[in-house]
Amino acid sequence: MNRAIGAAGFILAAFFSGASFATTQEPVAWITRPVPTPEDFPPFAAAMNIGGWVEVNCLVTSEGLPNACTAMRARPDGLGFAEAAVRIIERARLTPAAPDASPEKREFTVRVPFNVPPFNKEGPTPWSGPTPNAAQMEGGRRFARRSVEPVVRLRRHWRLGQMPLEMRRTTEGWIVELFGNLETERQRQSLVMARVLALRELDALPPKQPDDWSEAWTPQLREAGRDIYPREPMIELRRRYCARYDCGPTAGVTP
Repeated sequence: MNRAIGAAGFILAAFFSGASFATTQEPVAWITRPVPTPEDFPPFAAAMNIGGWVEVNCLVTSEGLPNACTAMRARPDGLGFAEAAVRIIERARLTPAAPDASPEKREFTVRVPFNVPPFNKEGPTPWSGPTPNAAQMEGGRRFARRSVEPVVRLRRHWRLGQMPLEMRRTTEGWIVELFGNLETERQRQSLVMARVLALRELDALPPKQPDDWSEAWTPQLREAGRDIYPREPMIELRRRYCARYDCGPTAGVTP
């Protein structure tokens, strides 16, 4: 199931608040501003309520396209902010070169902020959907048989493989300690799926993955699991991580 864990909803929004350019002789300006999406925010940073910023330098083609963009500085480093910032800026369009412009290269440097809104300290809303029946609980258990260890799921979901090796190994060690074992994961996953089956008035999963799995089933699975995963492991993981590594400008904000 493609969802972040934790009782409280994770912050998955990146906000681009404009840019001031440092440019070469010929000025450049946005024609189409770079627009971030929630998917641009590095998932582990989002889960830990960690914001940051990146300074990106790009050349500009004669047509006004960003080219050869490079992350010059990033804080914090190692969480994927640099790569995300480059992707965001590459979507922009800038002023084309003037017809009589010299062939000198045009370039600009811009700071891309990744801001996190204030954390909602309230607990999740309890599940208000229908209570699963025995058949739906069995359907949930069958679904949960494909579950993997929490560290395996979170390594994939949070893209921990992008971290520097020492940071990844340390973080995964904490996850193994804090987030339970495979049996616990299966119990949680089975209840989540059973709730969705009850919501859809089905006693079992369809034999093949539904065509609307990503658009309809995944959001329902996410909603059905909001109050199942405990909050305390997330708080403790962030405390440990921020005590050892840079948590950027939001280091003092506790999830």
